[in-house]
Amino acid sequence: MIDSNVYRHAMREVAASVAIVSANRAKVRCGLTATAVTSVSAEPPQLLVCIERAGRAHDVVRDAGAFAINFLKAEQRELANRFADRSLDAEEKYAEGVWVQGRLGMPRLASALVTFECRIVDVVRGGTHSIFIGSVESVTQQSGMPLIYRAGQFLAPELNPAALAS
Repeated sequence: MIDSNVYRHAMREVAASVAIVSANRAKVRCGLTATAVTSVSAEPPQLLVCIERAGRAHDVVRDAGAFAINFLKAEQRELANRFADRSLDAEEKYAEGVWVQGRLGMPRLASALVTFECRIVDVVRGGTHSIFIGSVESVTQQSGMPLIYRAGQFLAPELNPAALAS
């Protein structure tokens, strides 16, 4: 098995779309910036998100039984930074952006590139994280370019297409 630092360094080179994972349980909202989000299946439509078990959002997502994955547009990097800031509580994070209640009662970013609302169908333990697999119940989308994360920085393809190649 390789050293975890070698793994982390290599994973920094993998470009990924940036999303805010949001949930609401008994009027307690949570949210976090994530890149560990991917499609599981098209039939039935399912996505997964990996959330650190020690993080504040983990139990809220688990207990809510649902979550929303809000993929960000290139111009929303400040919102990504805000939701990545562990010093802010949930209400401080939600003070920016227009948030509406989704079909499953999860907070949905009105200006997101794409939002998937998912009902949790399975949870798998994976190292320090839980892998939440969700059945996609609702999708909203808009036009725009995605916010990408690679090598420790946010990249906006329409502002610097060559950044993805470097």
